[in-house]
Amino acid sequence: MENENKPNSPYSAMTVNERLFEAGLMEEFDKAAFVHDEAKIREVLAKVDLGPEAADKVIEWVKNSPHSMYRKKKA
Repeated sequence: MENENKPNSPYSAMTVNERLFEAGLMEEFDKAAFVHDEAKIREVLAKVDLGPEAADKVIEWVKNSPHSMYRKKKA
């Protein structure tokens, strides 16, 4: 994911959560992630200089990781 940073990005040494917090985008990301709005998630991640491949990985984690608070529980 580090290779997708924009040159001289102020977020280059930060995790995704750190980037979102620093940019004041945690709430916007949470809202999109809880409803699995992939387009909105990508839009928010682009604001913190994450490219498409990194966004794909974040979305995959949001939807499928057992550690994701955004994952929809199966009944």
